[in-house]
Amino acid sequence: MLPFQLILQTAEERSFMESVLDEYGPLMYSTARRFVDEDEAAEDVVQESFVRLIRHIRRIMGLPRCNLAGYIVNTVKNTARNQLRAQQVRTKHTDQRAPEDAAELCDTECSAEWVVVRGEERTDFYAIWQTLPEADRTILEKKYILGESNEEIAEELGCRTDSVRMKLTRARRRAMEAYGEWVKR
Repeated sequence: MLPFQLILQTAEERSFMESVLDEYGPLMYSTARRFVDEDEAAEDVVQESFVRLIRHIRRIMGLPRCNLAGYIVNTVKNTARNQLRAQQVRTKHTDQRAPEDAAELCDTECSAEWVVVRGEERTDFYAIWQTLPEADRTILEKKYILGESNEEIAEELGCRTDSVRMKLTRARRRAMEAYGEWVKR
């Protein structure tokens, strides 16, 4: 992640975010620790929360100090919940076993051919996923893995709901094009 000083455009924004980090950093970390058990996971939550705060810097700069702490805590809580939800979905839908162990998941009617094909499809998917732009992976994950509504995505991305539909359409199209190119190899 780029240092936030490089992302922010004005000296006023940089100094404001530095003061937020100094003043509310420990509060952000302790809030994250209520949701996750590991220090690294809490740091990830705090960093993602900080990025979200930067996205809405104009809004939070206008908040009275008495409301700023609550806004920051809610941002950290929502970020932690989103990450936990994403982790649960990934755990639920991702088979951690190697493709040769997939036969154990099938009933006796599964063929060896089916097991091999499923393993190859999974490998193809992971390879294609890594080639997609980060923005496409993010919006597809929010919609189809996390199950977020278009309105929730629009709020997180800071755009209109209609824009989310178009972004999803374009991301799906690029994913299908990447798949088509992968299959041709």
